[in-house]
Amino acid sequence: HRQMGKGRLQAAIDGATEVWGAVLASTLTTVVVFLPILFVKEEAGQLFRAIAVAISVSILFSLVVSLTVVPMLSSRLLTGTEDQLRRSRLGRFLDPLLNLLDRFGGGFVGAVVGLLDWLRRSFIRRLAAAGIITVLAVALAYLFLPPMDYLPQGNRNLIFAYIKTPPGLNIEDRERIVAELEKRYLEMKELKYIFGVVRTDFSLVGVLAKDEYKDQSNMRRIVAGMQKRAFGIPGAKGIFVTQSPLFRRRFAFIGGTNIDIDIKGDDLETIQQITGKLQDGLRTLKEVNFVNTEFEVGSPELQIHVDREKASNLGLSVGEVGYVIETMVNGTLAGQFRERGKELDIKLKGPVQEINRTQDLDRIIFHTPSGRIVRLSDIAEVRSEIGPTKVEHVDLDRAIKLTANIRGDIPLESAITLVNEKVVGPARAQLPLGYAINVTGQAKDLDITWSSIKWALLLALIVDYLLMCSLFESWLNPLIIMFSVPLAALGGVLGVKLAHLYEPATKMDVITMLGFIILAGTVVNNAILIVHQSLNFMQEGFRPQEAILESVRTRIRPIFMTTTTTVFGMLPLVISTGAGSELYRGLGAAVLGGLSMSTLFTLVLVPVLFSLWLDVREAIPVLRKVPVGAQKEAMSYLNGGEQEEERR
Repeated sequence: HRQMGKGRLQAAIDGATEVWGAVLASTLTTVVVFLPILFVKEEAGQLFRAIAVAISVSILFSLVVSLTVVPMLSSRLLTGTEDQLRRSRLGRFLDPLLNLLDRFGGGFVGAVVGLLDWLRRSFIRRLAAAGIITVLAVALAYLFLPPMDYLPQGNRNLIFAYIKTPPGLNIEDRERIVAELEKRYLEMKELKYIFGVVRTDFSLVGVLAKDEYKDQSNMRRIVAGMQKRAFGIPGAKGIFVTQSPLFRRRFAFIGGTNIDIDIKGDDLETIQQITGKLQDGLRTLKEVNFVNTEFEVGSPELQIHVDREKASNLGLSVGEVGYVIETMVNGTLAGQFRERGKELDIKLKGPVQEINRTQDLDRIIFHTPSGRIVRLSDIAEVRSEIGPTKVEHVDLDRAIKLTANIRGDIPLESAITLVNEKVVGPARAQLPLGYAINVTGQAKDLDITWSSIKWALLLALIVDYLLMCSLFESWLNPLIIMFSVPLAALGGVLGVKLAHLYEPATKMDVITMLGFIILAGTVVNNAILIVHQSLNFMQEGFRPQEAILESVRTRIRPIFMTTTTTVFGMLPLVISTGAGSELYRGLGAAVLGGLSMSTLFTLVLVPVLFSLWLDVREAIPVLRKVPVGAQKEAMSYLNGGEQEEERR
């Protein structure tokens, strides 16, 4: 507007008036995609909610600033024309660089406009170009879509060596094993701190790596070295060394990808046999680090099997029998004695000399309601058996839970497929009636979360489309704009793929999916600029095809300015190797790749689709009446002008 000879104030007003409709539409489409995220209740929703609110609020504030502060400062600070700025001292210094950028930009604009001009001369060319670009974008995005993962492991410099010991091992032997492992780890120069934990249910040794070894390649090397030093310790059934995950759940000290498998049924012995076969199958897979189960066979124990029929005939219940045995062996709480404000437990217990041997249990006496005196041997059988330390139940059925720890470089979806195909599937085919094998844990969480995110993304696209329909007062123009989304999806997928080559820990996890939701709201902005400006030029009297070419020519610069600033702003998120960078690398790669890809191809696809729609509208008389007036009124409203009078 300054080059058209307008004053600074008028140029600022006209410039803001010309673009404020497109800026409003772009801002609202970016913000509304986050609304469905607020209703996701899974862990992904908790992770996304704060980010969604922060981005939405900052974008809304930027809208206010761009329409108020920026025009005001432009009218005050941009005092000279472009030629005057070029003749200034700074302009002369930057002149070679500016000339180079002008030549490159002019050549690129000429190439894009020339291609569009060549395409517009043939309906078949435009149809073929639009079809090829769209189909290829959808097909390649589906083809290159990486396997899904759940939550990123992170890169903490904390490593745990989990020690599995035989049941019943005394605390002194556990301490000896931990001390031996600590002694071996003291030889490693990469470690800063070493500590041990000894408990009755588990033991572990934790280490903290030095800061200079915190990158992921060194951490993987340290884990491998610790695992190598853990072999051959007497008394230890197994030692599993893993990097501590950032998002901790059950087995908080175990990193990598964990797949839980529930084996449930009626008979515990049969469940044990099925579990053993699954363990053997999982251990044959090279992708599995180790297999762990919380089910353990304990030390020999005495089990009392009550004959319910005999006991019932004598008027005794199983609970009463158990209470008498508990009283004779361990004692039971009979009440409390209070003296001077203190409470003392009163414990009822049989004579110590009565129960000294296993055979003494059979002689425990019971008084029946009828007055008879019977011994335990008359109504029950005492057996010496080896029982489990703990029995779990799933849906009221007895169950054993297996945990397979998969290598950290394998996505959860790939790990689930591998375990199902190689181990769980064949085992299910041989299951007895009444028994089941279910893959649970993170696998179930991934399925639920992925389903929620898919619906949230679909709802975001629908809300985005309906919002543009209300702003443009047209059903077709927003539909054309939405064709930029498949291009962004392809770019996002390729971006994640390239980031995975740069850093193998980058996966398509739920945080990366937030990048695709962000793309759904941002990539339509460039298409909005093109369609909005085309309608502006058509209002000014341009023929439709000329209006489209002119809109591309005049909007390439702002499109590339916003894309370039966004890309360079996201680049450190992708290439940074600092602590915590691995969490959002996938998100940054998805946004960077999707925005770059959609920017390049939107300049061709959207103008071609828009020109096709205008040709079809002109060719079919019925369609001519529907969108013309509504489009003009909408553009007049978005630009702040008065609505045009209805044409006769």
